[in-house]
Amino acid sequence: MSAPNPSLQQQVEAVLARVPQVDWGVCIRYDGADVVSWHADRVLPSASMGKVLLLIAAAHLLATGEREADEPLVLHDEDRVADSGLWQYLPERTLTWQAACVLVGAVSDNCAANALLREIGLPQVQQVSADLGLPLTVMTDRLRDVRIADDPAAPSVARAQDLAVLLERLGDAGPDWPEGALVRSWLALNTDLSMVASGWALDPLAHAALAGGWLINKTGTDIRVRADAGALASGAQRWAYAVLAHGESADADALVVRAMRDIGVLIASRAPLT
Repeated sequence: MSAPNPSLQQQVEAVLARVPQVDWGVCIRYDGADVVSWHADRVLPSASMGKVLLLIAAAHLLATGEREADEPLVLHDEDRVADSGLWQYLPERTLTWQAACVLVGAVSDNCAANALLREIGLPQVQQVSADLGLPLTVMTDRLRDVRIADDPAAPSVARAQDLAVLLERLGDAGPDWPEGALVRSWLALNTDLSMVASGWALDPLAHAALAGGWLINKTGTDIRVRADAGALASGAQRWAYAVLAHGESADADALVVRAMRDIGVLIASRAPLT
């Protein structure tokens, strides 16, 4: 298998240089090895990226039979939070565990994430990070409409290196890691292809089954935070990526998203999907 163009590191650095006022963490992997690394070990706020760890914790309970896929999950008033998700707009106060996990994977549903987190417990989700050998990439808190001084500053923090490796593992998950295979199936439904994943110009509502490969990804958006991590197969090629951005001013958000899209185009030029 031939290696990708060695200029990818320089091309990505040129994209990042257009937005110097932002702290970037970038890791791109090809065939199990880093091919681009830019402050990939920097710990940055990562918005909803911690929901990947939450989904792994939920999938473990389902895979071991400690919880059932059709077990009811009730939305409590304290679970309610605005922004991403659909459950807040539905009349149903009860969904199944499976449905809640699908909502988190497909639309990063905040209400479903909070309900799952309440049932599972934050310490158990944080144990996932330790078990996977990713102690600096953690879910730190529930999702909140407003954060006060006593709350953690962000619902999760992450390193790009950790996220790229984690998504790579999820992409390769098979029968030997059933919870990973479950999470992969949920993330394959993600409708947010607005950042790095936009490089493949896929249908955001229908890309779970592709003739030439597959893509899974998870995004995170918060004030001054943009994040996208994913894994994909293009023929025999295996790629994974994570791009994290944290700026001091929300004025840079549009520039950040454009830069992330350009990074996606650079990867897609080497790993096309149809």
